[in-house]
Amino acid sequence: MYFFYILVSILIYPLFLLALIPLSFKDKYSKLYQKFLPFKKHKIADIHFHFASYGEAVALGELIKYYKNKGFKILLTCSSKTGLMKAKEFDDNAFLLPYEPLLYLWLKPAKTLIVFEAELWLALLKIYKDFDKNPILLNARMKENSFKNYKKFSFYYT
Repeated sequence: MYFFYILVSILIYPLFLLALIPLSFKDKYSKLYQKFLPFKKHKIADIHFHFASYGEAVALGELIKYYKNKGFKILLTCSSKTGLMKAKEFDDNAFLLPYEPLLYLWLKPAKTLIVFEAELWLALLKIYKDFDKNPILLNARMKENSFKNYKKFSFYYT
């Protein structure tokens, strides 16, 4: 099933590229191209923090600073422009999480992945699993309706 998930993602990729053209003129989406055309590579890290947006970046701030002060190399990925702007305040090794099929080409897994988001990015988790690394899910809460929807696709997440 995972194969079909990635196949469908690859097939709709050109549609996302076409949608980028009009969206790129809106300030809110001005960084969106980085998700679909991730040209800049990240530095190798010890800990990879993934979070959704500005609020999660702020909430993780002290933890990120703690590990940086201990000498750990950090990779920060997020899902929004505001999250990216806040992440850049903590470390320059910060990026929008690329579109899932592109992760295989872009991501060099860290020793540890810490996910601070309610959304579970299948390819991100799969890559870390393929490298025998278990993610840490912080803030892994979700509404009952979201849980029911994830449960329908549990065969993807097992």
